[in-house]
Amino acid sequence: LNVTAENYEAVVRMSHDKFHKKLTFWMPTSDEFS
Repeated sequence: LNVTAENYEAVVRMSHDKFHKKLTFWMPTSDEFS
């Protein structure tokens, strides 16, 4: 898999957003992790 720095950053940001949204379901203070 050939991933450029920009693509890697985008993937990390996308998975972080998904993780962040999951956190908000049970942890309202998830903003601490952003």
